[in-house]
Amino acid sequence: MDDLSRWKDGFEVFWSTTATRLVYRHSRLDRTGSIVAAVVLALGTVALLVVDLPVPLVGIAGGVAALLGTFAVVVNRRGVEVDDQQLVVHRVLSSQSIEWSEITAYYHPRGTTRLGLASIIAALGGLLLVLRGNTSRFSLILESKSGKRVGVLDNVHPQTPEAPPLDTLVRERVVGQLSPDLRTAFEAGARVEFGPVSLSRLEGMTFTRKRIPLGELGSYSLVQRKGRLVLSRGKALGVDPAVRLDRIPNIDILQALFAELKQSYPAL
Repeated sequence: MDDLSRWKDGFEVFWSTTATRLVYRHSRLDRTGSIVAAVVLALGTVALLVVDLPVPLVGIAGGVAALLGTFAVVVNRRGVEVDDQQLVVHRVLSSQSIEWSEITAYYHPRGTTRLGLASIIAALGGLLLVLRGNTSRFSLILESKSGKRVGVLDNVHPQTPEAPPLDTLVRERVVGQLSPDLRTAFEAGARVEFGPVSLSRLEGMTFTRKRIPLGELGSYSLVQRKGRLVLSRGKALGVDPAVRLDRIPNIDILQALFAELKQSYPAL
């Protein structure tokens, strides 16, 4: 229990001593940076429209400055806001929110980015990429009771110096919220489902199609490797079965319960 309760305790201790709202930005620009970028945008636009030279070098430079200013202002719109009630993800042209109390699962995303055409646009210049607002990596995917999914942006930076990394903060909050009910079911002998993996204190473990009785559990380990959760049996011959991480909900709780169950049935 200690391994799971630390998540909830960590979140509650931090939240009791910090502000009621935290802001994380995709860009390191703060508000002052946005103002400077806006001024550059204005000056560049004026130079582009007003200056009249035989060779419009100043106009070209002004146009470049205008584009860079636009880029900086728009990028700084992207980020995440967190308080004790909800998490809000701001895109360039839209926002998504999810209340903590509505979250039923979290997933680690696949090892690729959700870029699509935006990656090509980025290589060609990047302005449309910013306007699309669909180029960020996700560190976690949160799922609500209704099935809505919200991606927690990766590579965002806290605007409050003492704030922890966003990924740590969210995982502490969600694991601390979900683990008590899952543990209660586990302790009662129910089979607890984690997507294609399940655990039971009475029956053992099922990993995709492989069933492992309690007596053999001590010989196995769960290892995260290259975006997959691998069921490893040390130096045993054969290919270890594996499942993509983005298919396994609440993986930290799964691994904590597995470790606890394994201790009761050490390897022979």
